[in-house]
Amino acid sequence: MPKKTDYPHCGLGEALRVAEVVDHAGGTAALGVVAERLKMAEKGGAFTHKVSGAVKFSLIERAGGSLRATPISREIFHPLAEREKLDGLQHAFESVSLFRTLLHRLQKKSPDKAMIRSLLIREYAVGHAMAERVASYFAEGVKEVGLLDSNGLIASREPLEGVQEQRQSVQPAVDNPFDRDANQSGGYLISVRGPGLKVDFAVTEDSDLEDLQSLIAMLRRKVQGTSKSSNAHEIS
Repeated sequence: MPKKTDYPHCGLGEALRVAEVVDHAGGTAALGVVAERLKMAEKGGAFTHKVSGAVKFSLIERAGGSLRATPISREIFHPLAEREKLDGLQHAFESVSLFRTLLHRLQKKSPDKAMIRSLLIREYAVGHAMAERVASYFAEGVKEVGLLDSNGLIASREPLEGVQEQRQSVQPAVDNPFDRDANQSGGYLISVRGPGLKVDFAVTEDSDLEDLQSLIAMLRRKVQGTSKSSNAHEIS
């Protein structure tokens, strides 16, 4: 069962465009400047999703009303060796806890979007409206950052604990994206614990409410299933 329902609302490529603007500005840029460079409305949902996605991919961090580049971002845009850029991209991709979980779960399997979509809906409490997009972000991402083997299957990789610990002094909030996003946006953190289920769900924008409804529907099915099972035992 899933541990967290944490996913970006954009793909890695879109998140990189946000990070690139911040990098070109010298490593720190005001939100308004980044929005202007991307030709997007600063208060618009599309821009908010891209910034949030770039944060989840550990490419940038929020600093008041500004955005700041992270060490991972600098590895990607200013590599000291050819391999360092690819390493940075892989580290960014695996910074998303859901993607990291899927990489381990789907090792040696094909990144089939339809299968991943169904998995996200059934076991990771991702709403139908977002599941197809998130499945695409993952399936396309593993190809873009070189996480497939020679047979086109998801390759196994060593865990990134050492890399995460190294960056904690610069980005301490990466390990807990729910608290960070909820606190900074005035959102809400909902924790659900039960038999075989442990979900931490952050509600920070309208689209999250759809996913929350999906989570509630899943809980309703579980409760009803448990109730029917208990009644059957009583009758027998």
